[in-house]
Amino acid sequence: MRIIRTKDHEQIARLNETVQTLHANLYPEVFQPYQYEEVAVFFKEMVKKPEMVFLVLVDKKDIGYAWVEVKHRPANAFKKAEATLYIHQISIHADVHGKGYGSALLAAIEELAREERMKRIDLDYWIDNTQARMFYEKRGFQLHRQMVYKPL
Repeated sequence: MRIIRTKDHEQIARLNETVQTLHANLYPEVFQPYQYEEVAVFFKEMVKKPEMVFLVLVDKKDIGYAWVEVKHRPANAFKKAEATLYIHQISIHADVHGKGYGSALLAAIEELAREERMKRIDLDYWIDNTQARMFYEKRGFQLHRQMVYKPL
């Protein structure tokens, strides 16, 4: 097993199918169904941004990926300056869940955060995605902010 950085937007778009399909199934009123061509165009622009990092996990074949962002926010009148690593997505092929691949990707993300001298890794997940909640809780992530909404 190896984890590599990539800017191959087509590879990332293929690996995105699992997480995009999960989101579209959980929240069809919010998420588009997975469409490779549109996702590839989106990631073609994302890989150009220096703050975006894409990691691919390979074990004989592509197993999954992580999309993270290095964020540096300057201080302002309300908040102190901060530097965080934000996880946009971790996606592992559904047929290999529970085999440690997600943990391996997360370990690589934690190492990247240390290399970047980050003091925190941030992420969010949709409330009905209990698999994500359990995965992150088991690995020491703590709730520190909640977002709510009111349907109209």
